[in-house]
Amino acid sequence: MSHWDDSLLAIEFNDMLELELSIELNFDFSITGFTSPEVDQLISNAECPPGNDPGAALSTGEPVISELGDLWLLGDHRLICGNSLEEETYKSLFGSERAHMGIHDAPYDVKIEGHVSSSGRHTEFVMGSGELGDEFVPFLSRFLKASKDFSLPGAYQYCFMDWRHMLEMSTAGQNAGLVLKNLCVWDKGVGGMGSLYRSQHELVFAFADPKASGTNNVQLGKFGRNRTNVWSYPGSFAMRDELALHPTPKNVAMIADAIRDVSPRNGIVLDAFSGSGTTIISAAKTGRRAYAIELDPKFVDVGVKRWQEWSGETAHHAETGLSFAKLSDLRQENRGQSGSSGSAPSRARRRVRIGEGDEPCRARRAKAVPVTTP
Repeated sequence: MSHWDDSLLAIEFNDMLELELSIELNFDFSITGFTSPEVDQLISNAECPPGNDPGAALSTGEPVISELGDLWLLGDHRLICGNSLEEETYKSLFGSERAHMGIHDAPYDVKIEGHVSSSGRHTEFVMGSGELGDEFVPFLSRFLKASKDFSLPGAYQYCFMDWRHMLEMSTAGQNAGLVLKNLCVWDKGVGGMGSLYRSQHELVFAFADPKASGTNNVQLGKFGRNRTNVWSYPGSFAMRDELALHPTPKNVAMIADAIRDVSPRNGIVLDAFSGSGTTIISAAKTGRRAYAIELDPKFVDVGVKRWQEWSGETAHHAETGLSFAKLSDLRQENRGQSGSSGSAPSRARRRVRIGEGDEPCRARRAKAVPVTTP
């Protein structure tokens, strides 16, 4: 009985994706007899297995280079240093394009010290680190509303949250005009910090825009991927390198699987709180494009350097065209001449109130297909 050579099919489909880009052709894969999720699965199976992220090679103790307003181009991905509550940030990031989905790890409005980490290794977040109080629901509502507005109709918005703030996140989703499609549980396998009960899970709210039907690449295992609302992936205790970069790291494989669930290849994945840049790596691994926002310049630097180490490519500053390394040298030189310490602006200056304005696989990867609003 004849059968397909899956490895050759994956190569051919990758070539077709690259051809589609080069001649700006809106190719319908269904004429090949394969659906988009099947193509995704074929290419995914042909890619190299996940390896270690280069977290150990990075450091958060170096001089901070990025500044508010910087937009970094990471190949097909984008990372902007800005406020995810402000519409102008999204306009600068997207232009006329729109996201196919969003996956966000907003701050939980709890202090890092004593709740997330007891070692003093990490500083508090610049926003959402226990100071929001009654402003937490408006904070969540604003970023979710902006995320929905800059996504295609029907797009899913995945939001991580702890059990303490289930009501706040649910309320914020309703305020933003989203519907809750499911509540997933990230089972980390090992308990973390806690009092009576040590926390072994985080919640993932799966919201969707009700204006249209969202993408469903799972369809009860029709294309070979069976998914449930319990996501079992190792937590931070198994991610020592990532934990050194960020106090609340997310598992790359977990984010990659969520991306595969509800977005097409070459689609845009929005992350409104990029942190250490996990979504950027996950999107690259799955043939998607990450468009990410991060308020803290320190973590913008981490995201840029992490992608550079992982991909072997060079990030460029959108406004000047300079590489990260060249702009780093230039800014440190200028700060030295002005007597600056070369660090990021102080936390007080950067605080924004709610009411104010693994080695990568070397196989060929399809590039970005621009997506515009209808």
